Amino acid sequence: MAGLIAGGQSEPSVLKEFFDRWVSPRRNATIADLQRGKDAGELSSDTESELLNDAIFGAIYYRMYSVRSIDQAFGEDLVEQVIRGHRSGKRP
Repeated sequence: MAGLIAGGQSEPSVLKEFFDRWVSPRRNATIADLQRGKDAGELSSDTESELLNDAIFGAIYYRMYSVRSIDQAFGEDLVEQVIRGHRSGKRP
């Protein structure tokens, strides 16, 4: 993946194709999930779904490029930490 992004620096069409085929569909799906959480009252009404999505995936990409492991525990801990302040109501 790093090679695609690096190649995209000199070939913008490669980067656009990568974004259109890989990043955009996943980003849109996650933003929709976060919006459903807002609509259901699980997340605060002032949560910015796109920014929250970028906070989650930015951490994943950063970790991936720093050659650190990404496992299920990391993913669960990351999402828990990032959305903690966006939950509505009182936490148990």
